[in-house]
Amino acid sequence: MKKLNKIMAGIMAVSLCMAGNGVLSENGFISDISIKASAEIIKSGTCGDNATYTLDDEGTLIISGTGEMSYGDFPPWTFTSNSVKNVIIADGITSIGTSAFASKEITSITIPDSVTIIRSWAFWGCTNLTSVTMSNNVTKIDEFAFCSCRNLKEIIIPESVTSIGNAAFDYSGLTKITILNPECAVDNDERSLLNDHQTINDGATIYGYENSTAQAYAKKYKLNFVAIEEPPVIEFESGDINGDNFIDSVDATAVSIEYAHLATGGESTLSDEQKKAADVNGDGFIDAVDSTYILRYYAKISAGQNIDFAEFVKNN
Repeated sequence: MKKLNKIMAGIMAVSLCMAGNGVLSENGFISDISIKASAEIIKSGTCGDNATYTLDDEGTLIISGTGEMSYGDFPPWTFTSNSVKNVIIADGITSIGTSAFASKEITSITIPDSVTIIRSWAFWGCTNLTSVTMSNNVTKIDEFAFCSCRNLKEIIIPESVTSIGNAAFDYSGLTKITILNPECAVDNDERSLLNDHQTINDGATIYGYENSTAQAYAKKYKLNFVAIEEPPVIEFESGDINGDNFIDSVDATAVSIEYAHLATGGESTLSDEQKKAADVNGDGFIDAVDSTYILRYYAKISAGQNIDFAEFVKNN
């Protein structure tokens, strides 16, 4: 029990670090902790003016603050040696600035409700990016935003997005893109949604509503189009909070963020389906216990054990 308490305390410490209200700017990295050696990655500190970050042992980077996230906000070593795999941006950041994550070796990104704009080249060259969880408040995706994300196979563009810029997904690996705003303005370029380099994403399909701009775009450039009648429902299995079919530290962190928000009287950060997935022990509460289950399960899976998550929770 003492061991479990220590784990829970650690999770709470990460959660509290996410409550900062700094401003992310182009002033670069500010910290009173010196880098002793390139192998010693500093796990927490400040970036930009007063924003905070934490980096866990599994490579999940959590960034908290307000304002625009810019290219110069990150510590210079943060993305070296594949130290960062997954990025979670806490509520408060309002836009992802130009080239903010350009050429970073990240595999997933979670974008909160506070973000309204994804600017030019924001994720350009993120060749390992496979999962993008985009909030329902993003209104604009600028040019080349996801250019050369060659392992990004699917994405859902929420109804809030009103415009997609030139070559936004050029040289991506997309085979399926869903656009939920029937009037979303898509730049009149063959590369804006799905690139024309057929060796990368041959057979790609656009999903959208009948008589939508997505359908018109698909027809003009002879791309596959499938009409949808209702917005797609993303099913979240227990423990898989971001719906990427993996139960790992990213999911544990999402639970911690939710717990921190609720514990301080804030609003939920999750959809109803995600809440069900987050309450892994089914006690009606989303808290550090749920996050601990996920972390312990992830540790066993990482060690090579083949265990069903539901059985693990039941027997532990």
